[in-house]
Amino acid sequence: MTRVLANLVQNAIHHTLHSGRIVIQIKDNDLYVDISVRDNGEGIPEDELPYIFDKFYRKRRRNQRRPGIGMGLAIVKTLVTAMGVGLANSQPGSGSEFR
Repeated sequence: MTRVLANLVQNAIHHTLHSGRIVIQIKDNDLYVDISVRDNGEGIPEDELPYIFDKFYRKRRRNQRRPGIGMGLAIVKTLVTAMGVGLANSQPGSGSEFR
């Protein structure tokens, strides 16, 4: 869980503008713990959503260099799938949420 949370927060930082906001929420639901990392960054275009968990996939940006090699969300998917959970929501221009 530490690696999952670290990767999600780092990803949110990379894709949130300077005046943006990242919210980490943790809820204890008796049978499980619900962890959410939400940002109000640029969001993910709908045509790119099927690929965001692929190894080495990096969101396309025009004329911008960005950190990373595209493994963060692939690692998250592997770990979360092994736990049997996971959900991602995103709206272009409105940010993303990973639970």
